[in-house]
Amino acid sequence: QSGAIIEDVDNDSDEKQEKTDLDEVNDILDEWFANEGGEDKEETPEEAPAEDESVSSSYEPQIAPDPIPKSDVPCGDCVVCGQLAKSFCTGCKFVFYCKRDCQKKDWGRHKDECKEMAKLPYRIERNPVFGRFVVAKKDLPEGELILQESPMVVGPRQLTKPVCLGCHKEIKSAGDCIKCIRCNWPVCSRKCQDSPMHDAECRATRAAGSRIKVEAFGQTNMMYACITVLRALGLLDGPKKIWDDYTKFDSHLEERIKTPMYTKVNKEKVVFFIHHYLGIKRYSDLEILEACGKLDTNCYEIRQDGLNLRAMYRTACLLSHDCTPNTRHTFSPDYSINLYTTRPIKKGEVISATYTTSLWPTQQRQEHLLMSKCFRCVCLRCRDPTELGSYLSSVRCSRCKGFRDNVQMDDQQYLTQVNPLDPESSWRCSKCTNIQKSLQIKSGNEAIKQEVARISKSDFEGLLTFLHKNEPVLGTNNHHIVEVKYTIVSLLGNRDPYDLVDLSMEQLQIKERFCRELMVVADKIEPGSTRWRGQLMLELQMAIVALAAGKAEGGLISKAAAKEAAEEGMQHLRKATAILQVEPDMIQVLQGRMNSMQSLFARWEE
Repeated sequence: QSGAIIEDVDNDSDEKQEKTDLDEVNDILDEWFANEGGEDKEETPEEAPAEDESVSSSYEPQIAPDPIPKSDVPCGDCVVCGQLAKSFCTGCKFVFYCKRDCQKKDWGRHKDECKEMAKLPYRIERNPVFGRFVVAKKDLPEGELILQESPMVVGPRQLTKPVCLGCHKEIKSAGDCIKCIRCNWPVCSRKCQDSPMHDAECRATRAAGSRIKVEAFGQTNMMYACITVLRALGLLDGPKKIWDDYTKFDSHLEERIKTPMYTKVNKEKVVFFIHHYLGIKRYSDLEILEACGKLDTNCYEIRQDGLNLRAMYRTACLLSHDCTPNTRHTFSPDYSINLYTTRPIKKGEVISATYTTSLWPTQQRQEHLLMSKCFRCVCLRCRDPTELGSYLSSVRCSRCKGFRDNVQMDDQQYLTQVNPLDPESSWRCSKCTNIQKSLQIKSGNEAIKQEVARISKSDFEGLLTFLHKNEPVLGTNNHHIVEVKYTIVSLLGNRDPYDLVDLSMEQLQIKERFCRELMVVADKIEPGSTRWRGQLMLELQMAIVALAAGKAEGGLISKAAAKEAAEEGMQHLRKATAILQVEPDMIQVLQGRMNSMQSLFARWEE
């Protein structure tokens, strides 16, 4: 039955089933695109943006121009006086100077580090619009490690359960910890009590004469919201260079201080707790809020081995955001960040990371970045109505001829946003005069989002039913459809009751087909050596090999044919290994897959 459901999504079904499906489709479209009068009417030209006043069927989605001016002359901060400089050391090509006198004054210090800095594959520049950023000093190949850096501050995220302040592992009950003999903060051992990681808040608490009393475990405890803030402020007592680097980071406090988050959490909880509960008067309200802003704006999240932390790095936190970045990162056990290129980077090209989730549509990414980082992204993907040809944000046009024929993307029957940088911009079809208001699209997306949320991530049949109902309406690559397909791919073969040995041939075929479809999306929005592409290759390898083995055992294909299919799976496994071998949580998985493949090939050779 499950195989039949998927069959209907991708192929022509019989006439009776098609009529039933389209009744459902039309009901959804009537609700989604309904105007105030309850009928599906076209927007008048006056309601559309100015560029749409001449509505025709020859409309072609256009990439919005980049609003940020670019300069051909590298600029950076003078290492001596901090002024904007256009000249850098010809030896290392890393350190900037605004004038000859500054270079002469600094040479006594810089000459000892010049040769080491020359080895760095990047340098830090500055733009008057978006501040400091990192560029490549030379051509960088795909998959290269270009940065390893220890954090200048690391600690629990604001909303966290009680954790040991030495190793950051969760403390689930009072019986799982001891109290620090100096400050009373819970720690899991004497070793963690004396850890340098715990030093800043321990000193601050002890100096104020406070004695902490943590009683609630196993739930979010707002007492811990102050820990990383105190560690950031504690940098003032350390090396001057690190404190100076910390103070250069933006806090965006003027924008943040108006938000409920800063009133309800940072002012009423963090500031109040530090001043009145801990009795620490050393820092003013503004200094504490500035620290909160710097952490919120610049931190990386560390979620591995059960940890829930955030960390600031002197260089890694300067990477520009891009929704299709050219790097990815991993974290070492000591919280060091490791930065790898995901595709070749040319000399002079900006080195980028992403501060959001690549599978989100443009407007969701924009809203997240505006709320959490206080800026709107203007990268190429965000400016492109088609999202680099992925059509992740788009929905199928219900008015085009051929809508009922399942032609989909090959015929461009999609509604795309005219100007994705404007959240209020209209959406229109490139094949007909259909125009929809942004509010209508947003309302439809919210309804679909709620429908997805009601389905358990372990409900295979429910997820398939969602695809059967909504893929003809939304399109093969719509973000809701991609999310559900990836959920199914991750479910089959990996979680009970869908362990690999229990999967039917139909389920394996579904997994394989979805993997191949998702790879097409990944090649557009996460190209190169990205973690998601590596994971998809690993899942595809599983499906291909399991199908080949099952068919061979059932006598459906010869061992030679099965071996040929498994060879394709092995190619995907090798590519996945090349990408994922640097991920700490994937090493054992990859080794296990390799061992299984070797055993399978050995058995077929017998």
